[in-house]
Amino acid sequence: MTPFKPIRHLAVHAAARQRGMTLIELMVAMLIGLLLALAMVSALKVGEAQRRTTSATSDMDQSGTYAASVLDTALRNAGSGLMQKSLGGTSLIGCNPGFATTASFTQPPSPFTQFLGGNLGSLTLEPVLIDANPSGTTAPAGGSDVLAVMSASGAAGTVPLAVTSPAGTGTSTTLPVNSTVGITRNPQNLAQDIAQDRPQVLVDQPGTTNSRCSIFTVTGITATSLTLNATPQVAPSLVLPLGNLSGGDVQFQLFGVDPGAATLYSYDLNPNDSAPALRPLSGNVLAIQALYGIADANTGALKEWVAPTNNTAGDYSIASLMANPNTMLNQIVAIRVALILKGSLYEKEPVTATGLSWFNTAPSNIPIIGLAATPVVWTPDSTTADAHYRYSVVEFVVPVRNGMIIN
Repeated sequence: MTPFKPIRHLAVHAAARQRGMTLIELMVAMLIGLLLALAMVSALKVGEAQRRTTSATSDMDQSGTYAASVLDTALRNAGSGLMQKSLGGTSLIGCNPGFATTASFTQPPSPFTQFLGGNLGSLTLEPVLIDANPSGTTAPAGGSDVLAVMSASGAAGTVPLAVTSPAGTGTSTTLPVNSTVGITRNPQNLAQDIAQDRPQVLVDQPGTTNSRCSIFTVTGITATSLTLNATPQVAPSLVLPLGNLSGGDVQFQLFGVDPGAATLYSYDLNPNDSAPALRPLSGNVLAIQALYGIADANTGALKEWVAPTNNTAGDYSIASLMANPNTMLNQIVAIRVALILKGSLYEKEPVTATGLSWFNTAPSNIPIIGLAATPVVWTPDSTTADAHYRYSVVEFVVPVRNGMIIN
């Protein structure tokens, strides 16, 4: 038989089992829980910091890829639709369209304020030009260049229209021409196409100061005449169709970087375009630098990379190229571009201890002329906030059309 246990004995054991934790046990448990919580918080903090760094680096890389794509497209199209030779055998390349001379066109804002020394009106018609560090600053990254890139519609351009009765046309907006083929999409619906497409034409202005030429919008059209939105300064002899403004055919642009905002901007040079002239294209861009690729005179192959300055390879400054377009531009067969990128995340500790480099001669070993050193090396100042950001460089090469246009 099972021995009988007194009720009082059972109650004592039940009370012992329900007594709970002692103060020491509770404190030990709290300490362990606190340590586990601290470990979890530290792990989450490190993970979040890594996530933000990864995200900021990814954003910087994407911005660089997009900026490079925009510049690559613009540079590949440079010179498209700009004819090789005029009817008299003289190229319109190098004529002065009078940028910034209209009443509605003002001097461009930063980062283009110092482009061409602040004299935008002196810019001539060229496929691509590089103004070396027009702001004159050496920081950050040794300064930033400005690229002027011009192109039109290859389908509309390259074949000029002759003005059949140039006498007296300097006082009228209507130009009699030998043909208007290529101005509009549909010859049967001229009025509607003109209103929608806003065709652009480049009109020569022979005998004017600085070899002027002018960009006009076509506002009326017949089979043998064009009506322009303004009166040419003098009687023109030819009209070059550039394409439709509404379709984005006419691209006369500046590209530059505002280092303070770390943003790549474009600036529309067409005085007939009513859209905002200054357009942000991509963030995270700290500077842009570029070189000309010069061809061998005998083989046509790329011979050397040259800085856009007056150096031992010759005077490749923007002023010299504008003054001698027919003798210098056909030497340029490529543009080499470096985009210096800056992340948007400020790190608590300095993260950039080593220098960035670009414009290296390896692996092709094509010489680079006109730079103080190659490769270019830039190290953020460790005593400033610059060292607390991450940086990267995107470098690419684009062939250009200069040789096909000038020859």
